[in-house]
Amino acid sequence: MRRRLVEALSGTRRSVGPAVVVLVLTAIVVGPMSRLGWVVALDWVSGPRVSYWSGLGDRASLPAGPLFFAGAAAAQWATGAAVGWLMPALALLGAGLLAARTGAERTAGRVGAAAFAVWNPFVHERLYAGQPAMLAGYAALFGLAACARGTIDAHRPIRPIRLAAWWSAAAACSVQFAVLGGMVLLALDAPSPLPADRARSRRRELATASALTAAVTACWLALSSGTPPTAGEAVALDAFATRADPRLGLALGTLVQRGFWRAAPAAPGLWGGGAWQVVAVIAALVPAGLGWWCCRRRQPAAAARLLVVAASAWVLSWGAAGPAGPLFRWAVTTLPGAGAFREPGKFLAVLSVLTAVLVGTGLDRAAGWGRSTGWASGPLRWTTPALAVALAVATTPSLAWGVGGRLAAVRYPADWQRARDALDGAAPGSVLVLPRWAYLDPGFTGGRIVSDPARAVFGDVIRPGGDAAIPGLASPEASRQAAAALDAGDGGARLAELGIDWVLVLRPLTPAEAPGFEAPEQLGLQPVLSGSDLALWQRRTPPAAAVRAAAPPPTDGQAPAPGRR
Repeated sequence: MRRRLVEALSGTRRSVGPAVVVLVLTAIVVGPMSRLGWVVALDWVSGPRVSYWSGLGDRASLPAGPLFFAGAAAAQWATGAAVGWLMPALALLGAGLLAARTGAERTAGRVGAAAFAVWNPFVHERLYAGQPAMLAGYAALFGLAACARGTIDAHRPIRPIRLAAWWSAAAACSVQFAVLGGMVLLALDAPSPLPADRARSRRRELATASALTAAVTACWLALSSGTPPTAGEAVALDAFATRADPRLGLALGTLVQRGFWRAAPAAPGLWGGGAWQVVAVIAALVPAGLGWWCCRRRQPAAAARLLVVAASAWVLSWGAAGPAGPLFRWAVTTLPGAGAFREPGKFLAVLSVLTAVLVGTGLDRAAGWGRSTGWASGPLRWTTPALAVALAVATTPSLAWGVGGRLAAVRYPADWQRARDALDGAAPGSVLVLPRWAYLDPGFTGGRIVSDPARAVFGDVIRPGGDAAIPGLASPEASRQAAAALDAGDGGARLAELGIDWVLVLRPLTPAEAPGFEAPEQLGLQPVLSGSDLALWQRRTPPAAAVRAAAPPPTDGQAPAPGRR
């Protein structure tokens, strides 16, 4: 009993350092988002009309899964607008704390693994893109990694139910992790060769975990309703292709987990810094390489398997630009469900998890060497973990303070509330929103480009046109019809045929943002509200009931669900 108590206290003491580091790093990242207000990111737009309960069983919300929506809905019910920062914060906290349990025994290794799990280019890109569902699944991958590393002894049985629970949880946050979790488990599984009887037993254990995960994932997919988004077209694959870092190139840039798909004006860009930052991202590979070398010395077969999986994820993240580009393009555009990987940069999640685990192993070994030589003793014992945290931060300094101030809680202007009051009696699908782009600067986000927030505030609205920042992506049918109505000479009559009673202008327009709307009065519109942040127009003659019934479905033209990508 006394020995168990001592071991428990020792384990608690070893966990304090990583927990403090994770809390501090998470606070630095989400600081400006935690203010009172709504958080709006590229694809993560919260507002008073957003209900996350509706995403629980809706295939249209894929790849985001029901576990993410259940957590977001519960947080929204408990905290209201705070959900905007709470979900990313919980994901980062979970990733860091679970990474600290992936096998490192010393404080330096635990702190290093936790720091590289919370602070890295992959997290920067997903947070910038507003993909909290992806971050939630990423955190669950570290739970899977902790289970796999906890059974690294070839003679210890694994626990299939625990593995399946973490694997299923990751897939239920974002469905791509059904595949990515399998890659992580394959990379971190116990070594071989094994005795014949133990090898058969381990295969059965892994098969059980895989079957349970597949059954749980298939179950919630089958019970979901609605039509999943079409994501496998060739044009979408081109639009979401991995982009090479201008200074590091495609191969080295993706190796350090950079590959965001978005072109200007809403791309992370170079993220600041100069040559020193290039040196920092390359230096981050050194402790990971040391960790792999330590694994190779102890378990050559396991290290080889880990290297193959990491290399596969690295090459797959290139997408159609990789050596298997034609095969990748065929798979994404042809195989059922493969369209979820239209953005190949998601494979970098595997590389990020394996890097954090290997950094922990490498720093563990470095700390052991420092103690044996007397270098890391006394006050110097914190040198290695401090350097690890500094190196993680140096790789992506612009992740600090809401991705360099790009993510912050905002309040919708008073004009938006006035327009919402005026539209409370509007029929679903009868409100047309301008500007025409799906991603725009709404005028109150400090110049940040975000997904059109009108639906989050006003409910079912129609947005005409596509998105200049994602060329080639087709607009939904309702959007095309609305855009054609504005361009037509008899625009007022065409709006009446579509059942559009209202036109909502979010801010002063340029001619390119709303062609055909230069003279609203000629379209049969009269002003209802005019403010500095928003203008509302109404048709003078509402349509007949029969015409209103023929209006396009309100869900057509819906903006991407929060976290969906």
